[in-house]
Amino acid sequence: MEALVVPSSRARATLTADKLREAAVPAVADPNIQVKVSIGEGPLGADYDNYIRGGGRLGYADGFCTSNFNLISESGATKRHGTAGHCVEEGEAVYHNDVADGGSSVVVAKWVYIGSGGDIGMYDHGAMTATRTFYWDDGAKRYADARSAGPAIGDAVCKYGQATGRDCGTVTKLNHTIGNVGGQVVTTIRATDTTCWFGDSGGPFYRDAEAYGVLKGAATPVEGSFCAFTPVNRFYNGAKYYVWTR
Repeated sequence: MEALVVPSSRARATLTADKLREAAVPAVADPNIQVKVSIGEGPLGADYDNYIRGGGRLGYADGFCTSNFNLISESGATKRHGTAGHCVEEGEAVYHNDVADGGSSVVVAKWVYIGSGGDIGMYDHGAMTATRTFYWDDGAKRYADARSAGPAIGDAVCKYGQATGRDCGTVTKLNHTIGNVGGQVVTTIRATDTTCWFGDSGGPFYRDAEAYGVLKGAATPVEGSFCAFTPVNRFYNGAKYYVWTR
């Protein structure tokens, strides 16, 4: 049996996650029933304008990108907001949730890497509160429950971008090079102005609730142009950050 507990602000401020779980479990009358308790930020359907989520819009003076998953440092002390490295080169952006949720904040660049290992970067979360949820479709959000250790040929994946929305396909090639960027994973999602286009850069690749990658742009094998991504494990390889999961 699983239960999602949303603590009050007072309880969250005074108790650790372990203590919150201990406090919740005795509420079950039958001691033979084993309960897995998860601590949540709040109902996913709620309009929490102050939360910063993966899949949001990163606006610049001359365009926009899509944000990736929220990240947490190896020590657990610091949270960051992921996206593609070429989006972080702008220095700062204005993050916006999807319209149904509202909320925005200036976010500032903290780290960027573009090279043989991929195209990834991080902002801070500005004046907003980081959460483990991400937009997986227009106006639809879910928790990131796992992070891929590395994609494999044939894996089913989907992508979400602020320009073209959600599209799904499978992994066809690993460690592909696009220009000066290596480590790219090519998919069967064709890169067109309705599936994988300018503005989608940085968006989340995922399988159900498992984080897979950071949208780079279009790879161009002999047979045409297809959407590609940097695996999320490169955040750890490069900067000792993980996708923040529940």
